[in-house]
Amino acid sequence: MQVSVETTSELGRRMVVEIPEQRVQALMITRLNAIAKDVKMDGFRPGKVPSHVIKRQFGLKIREEVVNELFQSSLDDALKQNEIRPVTQIEIQSYGFDDGMRYEACFDVMPEFVVMPFEAMELVRYLPEVSERDVDDAIERLRHVHETWHREDRPAQLGDRVIVNFEGWSGDQSVTEGRVENYPVHLGGPEKIPGFDDHLTGQSANSHIEFEVKFPEDYPKPELAEKIVQFRVDLIRVESRQIPGLDAEFVKTLGVADGEIESLKRGVRDRLQQEISEFARDKTKTGVMDALVAANPITIPESLVKNELDAAIEALNKKSGQKNADLDETETRKTYEPMARRRVHLSLLLGQIVEIYSIRVEKRRVDERVADLASGYEKPAEVIDWYKNNKEAYESMERLVHEETIVDYILNKARIREVIMTARDVGVTAPVSPVNTADATYA
Repeated sequence: MQVSVETTSELGRRMVVEIPEQRVQALMITRLNAIAKDVKMDGFRPGKVPSHVIKRQFGLKIREEVVNELFQSSLDDALKQNEIRPVTQIEIQSYGFDDGMRYEACFDVMPEFVVMPFEAMELVRYLPEVSERDVDDAIERLRHVHETWHREDRPAQLGDRVIVNFEGWSGDQSVTEGRVENYPVHLGGPEKIPGFDDHLTGQSANSHIEFEVKFPEDYPKPELAEKIVQFRVDLIRVESRQIPGLDAEFVKTLGVADGEIESLKRGVRDRLQQEISEFARDKTKTGVMDALVAANPITIPESLVKNELDAAIEALNKKSGQKNADLDETETRKTYEPMARRRVHLSLLLGQIVEIYSIRVEKRRVDERVADLASGYEKPAEVIDWYKNNKEAYESMERLVHEETIVDYILNKARIREVIMTARDVGVTAPVSPVNTADATYA
């Protein structure tokens, strides 16, 4: 077998493999002789069929089998002999086997690079912290989520909500596109029309008032900026906010069976801890990955970037349920290219790191990660069973844990600066219930 390798670009290679006809014939003869021992043919005793008859009957099929086997084995041998590691699918550009075999294989090779020692890297590890203030703030948000509004037979005051019908004009043109019905206005709260609620404070139900408002220069709708608008408003009713007290009855409505405030606090703390921990873990991981990319510049095989972009386009089309005629593929590729390039960069880096340091995923750690995720659901056992019985979901979790294992390995080697992360850093402003009643969509 003769092999020649040509460099077509920094990472591109063209490999030509030639196998003489004598080797093809030798393998064919061996295969034909094996067949001749068992073949049965009219006019001949078993095992006595002449070789030329065997060749005429089975030669083409045997040659095809031999050529296919030789192709795969010779390709593997040629790559090993030349210590070549393709990182893209091998493309066969020409193929001939009439007189021996000859084919050209084109591909990109693994870029050569040395991973920067982790000891030379300075990284940040984010650590979750839940304070008493965080817990109290979360419980206060829960109280507000369960607030109710009660009709009042008195003039409206700050903090109330009034329900109004209104219309606004600028000159002869309606700027509200007709009459707006049953519109809630929180007096003293953030409103879309600056100053609108000032004219409603002190008014009672069934009032009719008219006033004008000058819109600010930076109003989101440019056509109304700095315009004076006349409003006609009918106030339907006045409502006051009723926030539930922090008592056993309210605590039980949140799913805390014993109604104890301390039990509520423990549940909220656990949920906050879980949420902040997840955020801190993701932020730490992103920081490590960004640092890896920055510290290890490598030449990226463009064919791998193209594959990533092709997959992104396919996923977008699949998500729409059919070929999206409105999808601008050129613009989409331009938008997704930096992300695709980063994914390829990281994939090559992580592959090298795993190979060098023999980092493997323990099943125990995957199961622990599944259990940790499941603990945030109302029925953890169902979530765990779902992952065990869903191969694709479990493999996805394995990949996630593999990345986290690599991150932990790097963090154990690098110089670390620890940063505390709280609920305010994460931006936890949504209510955090002590009991998760999430549905069964786990992945």
